[in-house]
Amino acid sequence: MNDKKQVKYGALLSYFLIIVNTVYGLIMTPYIVSSLGEGQYGVYKIVASISASVAVLDLGLGSTCLRYVAKYNAAKEKAKTEKFVAMSLVQCAFISAAIFIVCAVIYFLIPQMYANTMTQQDIALAKGLFIGLVINMGLHIFENIFQGVIAGHNKFTVSNSLKLGRVVIRIILLYTVLAIYPSAKLLVGVDVFMTIILLLCELLYIKKALGLKIRLRKWDNSVFRESLKYSVLMFIQAIVDQINTNVSNVIIGAFVSTVAVTIYSYGLQLFSMFGQLAMAVSSVILPTIMKQIHNEASNSELENTVIKVGRIQFMLLGAAIAGFVAVGREFILLWLGPNYSNVWIISLILMAPSMIALVQNVCLAILRAQNKMAFKTVAGSFMAVINLILTVIFVKNYGYVAASYGTAISFALVNVIAMNIYYHRAIKLNVFRIFKGIFKRTALCIILPFAAAFFLSRVISGSWLYLCIKIIVFLGIYGMCMLFYGFNDFEKELLFGKLLSRFNKRKTLEE
Repeated sequence: MNDKKQVKYGALLSYFLIIVNTVYGLIMTPYIVSSLGEGQYGVYKIVASISASVAVLDLGLGSTCLRYVAKYNAAKEKAKTEKFVAMSLVQCAFISAAIFIVCAVIYFLIPQMYANTMTQQDIALAKGLFIGLVINMGLHIFENIFQGVIAGHNKFTVSNSLKLGRVVIRIILLYTVLAIYPSAKLLVGVDVFMTIILLLCELLYIKKALGLKIRLRKWDNSVFRESLKYSVLMFIQAIVDQINTNVSNVIIGAFVSTVAVTIYSYGLQLFSMFGQLAMAVSSVILPTIMKQIHNEASNSELENTVIKVGRIQFMLLGAAIAGFVAVGREFILLWLGPNYSNVWIISLILMAPSMIALVQNVCLAILRAQNKMAFKTVAGSFMAVINLILTVIFVKNYGYVAASYGTAISFALVNVIAMNIYYHRAIKLNVFRIFKGIFKRTALCIILPFAAAFFLSRVISGSWLYLCIKIIVFLGIYGMCMLFYGFNDFEKELLFGKLLSRFNKRKTLEE
């Protein structure tokens, strides 16, 4: 399968993976919460947030490996790929040891960190969960390397198929084991088991299908120094991402309660699903960008790539946020009940400022390909500090819902305003042309279905049947608007190419 098909089918698999993850979130999360109880699930989410924050100490080796494997693959330098992967695994071993030392310190600090919001039983559970999560974290660092190798070779159908299989098997296992023995420790145990299985499958594919011999013949100091700079920038960026996604749960757990963490986690979960709609495409585009950079593509050509991908992302994200505004509150009430009504406003506050950055996140792939992540990292660091300070202030004074305000404000200042100024001035991307190309026609196509769904929400509500009717009406009107007005020729060919070719072929034969 050639690279274009790998990107296309890899993106389609990514969207299918999103659907499966969405089903998991909508069905399994309430099942897990009801099985464990809000208190135990809240403890699990707090500990998971702590371990995820520590996981950034892997220095972003997975992202670094993807970039350099894609670079060497574009230049067809297999020997350099093998050497770099071997060097990355050696670094993984040292980093894992350092992470285990840090986690050992955190393990003994847990009782002091949550003495005011957890019982002694909760603290004992938290410490047990933390051990399992640390083991899974150590394994996952190596798995990130193998994922980077596979994705760097443009084998997105393989990497996404493995991820899809992992989610499906995890759903089956959790549904089975929690019915027998409802315990948060089983959640961690299942994750450790699935990580080991995926790790072995990826290693087997790399050796047998890609034919890579992961052996360290000689340590290359020049490559190590170059990649280390990139890794450090990815490390700082990962810290920023972890602060923006996990620090809210940690702060809410410290100042409010574990139950509030559970409620806020639902908002983060919906926000994560929203972001995945964009990442499904952009996550498979880095090797393509690397080839364009290697072939000295012009800025205009790079802008065209951003626009092509960004339009697809906005078609999904724009429709998602418009639909969520129109019927999201009703969906939350039907899905979770009136006690979780705040989930809607939390999700919406997080989604709104992020959409602009998400529809143009291919620009980040350009920065990574050009090794120009320094400004993004510095700006992101300021964003993390602002978010941390605002979240503490807002949560202490206005409650757990206000945690979303800190994230939204810091996100808008950095990722929307500062980064677009940088794209325009430093790397000479015409952001006005990019946004004009992304929103051309597509933005107008969202207004009519939104108005229809919003009107129906004022007329009929209160059941899953009525909600489904509104969703069907929204999607039907949106699809027709896009088909007859929104899609350009490239998008029609991309979506309906085979259908159109068969129609034209049949028409030719009839003539």
